[in-house]
Amino acid sequence: MIFVALVLTGTIFIVFSIYFLLSSYLLLGKDVAYDYLAYPNKIDEYFQNLKSHYLNLGQSEEDAVKNANTDFENYFIAAFIRTSTKNMSINDDRSTNLYRCKQKILYSVITLLIAFIPYLVNFYLKEEKIPKVQIVNSTQQLKKN
Repeated sequence: MIFVALVLTGTIFIVFSIYFLLSSYLLLGKDVAYDYLAYPNKIDEYFQNLKSHYLNLGQSEEDAVKNANTDFENYFIAAFIRTSTKNMSINDDRSTNLYRCKQKILYSVITLLIAFIPYLVNFYLKEEKIPKVQIVNSTQQLKKN
């Protein structure tokens, strides 16, 4: 009875480890698409548009570049924070699920080893008890009475 309970427990741990392994890659019910910063040519285009905007407002070249740099830095920092926060959150969820998967595999190995210890001990330490059978070949004839 204990053997069945331990094997069942080990099997349940294996099922949970498979679930956590799959959920680490699929992140069930969550958005798993990473965010990325824009391509460098798009970032440069944004900077040039900022600079043109300030030039169109009548600012000098030096002031337009200074204001464009300030706005660009704010934009770039905000974009970096947004993308890295989302990506780190996805990675944290995946790491947590992989940790849980490894944990459940370890638990299943331990419970299955405990379940099989009595059988392994019996297999290696048992005495060979071969039944002895004596075959008698009788050539006696039955006497007729």
